[in-house]
Amino acid sequence: MELDDAIGILLKIAESAYKSEAIDKFCGRILPDIVKMAEASGAFFYVAAGPRTAGPYFFVHGLDGAAGSHLEEFCRDECQKAGDRAEPHCAVLPLSSSNVSGPSGDDCRFSAVILPMVSCGRCLGILGYAHPGESAAGIPSWAGDLARLVGSATEFQLAQYDRDREIRYLNAYLNVSSLLAQSMGLSELVEKALYSCMEVVSAEAASVMLLDHDHSNFSFYVTEGPAKGLLTQMGLPADKGVAGHVLRTQQSEIVNDVTTDPRFYGKIDSESGFHTRNLIAIPLTAGEERVGVLEVLNKANGDRFTEQECALLVSIAEEIAFAIRNARVFEYVVDTYCKQRQGQKTCRGCRRPLRSWTPCVRYREAELSTIPTAHGDSELDREKAMRFERPQNIPIVMGLAPALWSRHREKLEDLVMRHPVIFGPHKRGSRDFDAVEPLTGPDGKAGEYVDVWGCVWSRAPGGEAAYVSKHPFPDREMVQNLKPPQPGDGLPHGCMFLRLTYLRGYEEAMIDFFEEPPELNRLIDTVLEYNLSELREILRDKPKIVEIADDLGTQRALPISPQTWRKHLKPCYAKLFGACREAGAAVLMQTDGHIVPIIRDLAECGADVLSVQIGPNGLDQLAEECRGRLCLSPSIDGQFLASAQPAQIDECVAEIARKIAVPQGGLWFRAECDGDVPLENIEALCQAFERYRTCPQ
Repeated sequence: MELDDAIGILLKIAESAYKSEAIDKFCGRILPDIVKMAEASGAFFYVAAGPRTAGPYFFVHGLDGAAGSHLEEFCRDECQKAGDRAEPHCAVLPLSSSNVSGPSGDDCRFSAVILPMVSCGRCLGILGYAHPGESAAGIPSWAGDLARLVGSATEFQLAQYDRDREIRYLNAYLNVSSLLAQSMGLSELVEKALYSCMEVVSAEAASVMLLDHDHSNFSFYVTEGPAKGLLTQMGLPADKGVAGHVLRTQQSEIVNDVTTDPRFYGKIDSESGFHTRNLIAIPLTAGEERVGVLEVLNKANGDRFTEQECALLVSIAEEIAFAIRNARVFEYVVDTYCKQRQGQKTCRGCRRPLRSWTPCVRYREAELSTIPTAHGDSELDREKAMRFERPQNIPIVMGLAPALWSRHREKLEDLVMRHPVIFGPHKRGSRDFDAVEPLTGPDGKAGEYVDVWGCVWSRAPGGEAAYVSKHPFPDREMVQNLKPPQPGDGLPHGCMFLRLTYLRGYEEAMIDFFEEPPELNRLIDTVLEYNLSELREILRDKPKIVEIADDLGTQRALPISPQTWRKHLKPCYAKLFGACREAGAAVLMQTDGHIVPIIRDLAECGADVLSVQIGPNGLDQLAEECRGRLCLSPSIDGQFLASAQPAQIDECVAEIARKIAVPQGGLWFRAECDGDVPLENIEALCQAFERYRTCPQ
């Protein structure tokens, strides 16, 4: 072929790379041109399997199907041998003459020109063309240019594939997260989530298998695919199959050929009529609780599942697991608490309608927040523990809810007087057993109260919890009229993140964080401006420690992604904490819910002490993030205190001291006892605090 003609074809190949939407279309366009350019009988194109492909891919032109399997194996071997060697070379292929378009005849050999396509020290694949006979006419001068051009075009196609895949995966994850946040039936939501999983990884079927109460069997909670109607009536032992292995090891598995995997449980296929070829199985785990297993089955077009697809499904599985777990907890509360104690009409604490999805935010009572701890050296121990300066004892912060005084009266007073190390000196008869600290206003014992922001708070008579029953800015457009209120409210619990939900409503605030409209920035800036002005007034009194309380997590996860939190809220806490540090005050950050992903962020913002719940975060994870680096005040879960045996409480306190405290400090004991904690458990807690308060040596 003339040089000008060859250059023309090379330019056409380059153009094809940028016009083709997928690598198969790109190959379909260039292989006929390569046959023409080389005046060959056939051409082939092999793209190796790798982290960026679901391959390998193999395409031929001018060769019939009988030659395909042999050529693909040949190309795979050549690609492995090529390494970073990019030189074109010749090879002899033992193909039948009937496999190649050209002269007919008996079996003979064909010579091929092999063009390895190398990028970044790795062979992306093999490009080649074949001639009848055992010797080629020679390697043309343009062969190296062709290999480099097609290699670059292939790299471009793979990069495009990467971008498209990441966008698809992100959209799928956001779609599932959004679905699971909606107030619809859980099974319907999980069904939609499974459909999204199937769509994004091109699978034919998917299922969520849940463990029964005994953890001995799986049941098909939700399925999608051809056998949907049959599988919902079936189950399998929890120790069988790939699902059983995944549940046991808590490690995801990709099985791209179930016929070669002895763990595969074929009974489900035989009974349902479904034929499983390959699958991805992922454990469904909410915190430390094993919920079940998610499986997607049968990659479309006979392709193989990839590690990238598995990683995406792991993220989605975590969302599904927590949604299922939270739904179970919600149903348990409704069935065993509300229905038994309130006649199926209202929730005890706040008297809201059943099945309301707006969170019932427990307002922090003044009586519950800061009861003085050990007198004498306690304040010094707090400072030393916070600054890792070897305190003599572990400080103790313990709160008693007003309902406890009303319930136990003189008996609780006797207990307090038995433990002056914890509660300080107490004069008998000085406590009004029936006193209930107001919510926010002078008459906040019950009914409604409007705070300085215009939020309407409600609490039932005798209830310990309050919630915002009316949000002043439910419509986004109304935020344009938002102005900071008159100063004087201080920094109540929930002064930053929760305040945004109080103003907009929880669901509307979550939508704001998801869509990020301009109104979100105005809302955040206005609340932050007010908080800084209130904080400056607090700092005029030169306190040693300023407590900022804001519940940043839900029971199992952050309500918004860590990335979103860092973008919109981390700067706010950095400014609040920074103002304290500039004034010489330490910062105690008190927050409820699961906040492990942002603990180090809070430390970077300037928190000196972090008061968090043990239950949603896990003591081991808290120790890993904080031990020896950030002073921790882990609050023992109120539900645990209400139901545990005294020996379990003692063991819990001992474990906290063992896993968190270091000789230099770094730990404050903390517990808040609600109205349903038995008196004997409060006594056990006090004894345990006193028993383990000596710092380790």
